[in-house]
Amino acid sequence: MKELFLDELFDDFINNQIVEKDISKHTKANYSSDFKIFLNFLMEQGIKATVNEMNKNLLKKFFQYLKFEKNYATATMRRKIHCLSSFFKYLYQEEFISRNYMASIKAPKLPRELPIYVTREDTEKILNSIDKFGGNFILRDKCMFLLLFLTGMRRQELINLRWKDINFKDLTINIIKSKGKKSRQIPLLPPLPTYLQALLAERKCDTHDYVMFSNAYNHMSETTAETIFRKYIKKNNLDGKGYTLHKCRHAFATNLAMENIDSLTIAQILGHEDLNTTKVYVHMVSSDLNNKIKDIGLVKDINKIL
Repeated sequence: MKELFLDELFDDFINNQIVEKDISKHTKANYSSDFKIFLNFLMEQGIKATVNEMNKNLLKKFFQYLKFEKNYATATMRRKIHCLSSFFKYLYQEEFISRNYMASIKAPKLPRELPIYVTREDTEKILNSIDKFGGNFILRDKCMFLLLFLTGMRRQELINLRWKDINFKDLTINIIKSKGKKSRQIPLLPPLPTYLQALLAERKCDTHDYVMFSNAYNHMSETTAETIFRKYIKKNNLDGKGYTLHKCRHAFATNLAMENIDSLTIAQILGHEDLNTTKVYVHMVSSDLNNKIKDIGLVKDINKIL
């Protein structure tokens, strides 16, 4: 019988995840990095990286190695366990193995910690500083941060947002993932419509219809988005607070929760895929969803300063 090497099967697994799960480049890179660590462990142990060599005890030994010799944090351990769980589930479903050795191996629970988020005070600092530090791209930068702070969209959703996805009449934004899969609509809160319409009116990009663009008016990349974000963090002396683009999403969710917006509404807006509501491909905004969140304190504060 031909030996089945794990690295070759892992390539098939990644391709399967891209096609069926629509994993991001970031997730793909994390999976590949985690799997490489597993392969290195097998090499150090003198174990051939083939399907026939796999068993539950070996996998448990690997995770003990990560915990006690590598001293990985719980969050890091969880990610690596999730990677191999997904991989071995794929091997089992495709009948490369007769049993799923990861099925009974559970990831450690994360300690209950409050997530880091951009505070309302720091949100105002950033927005107030754009007129001073935005240069020729004040309007673009304002729209970028308003989209982050007032929609809770992910970084990739931000840079992939197109003008055709914005409905100024209904005041909604359509977030589309992978050719229409898992689409959801989110409210377009004030003052976003005003600033976005102004940005559209002075649009200088005729090679694409993305809302976000670089200084050269090309489609904005992840690197450019990060560079812009870091510029305002540095200019406002906010280094060291652990702020990232994703923490703007946390800020939006936290502000909703602080205003007693129900968890179902928050999940609907953020598009959390691990909740039952996300089993439906398209999440339509309910008729009163805009009214539910348009009067939260964050929206009022932002409208006062802009």
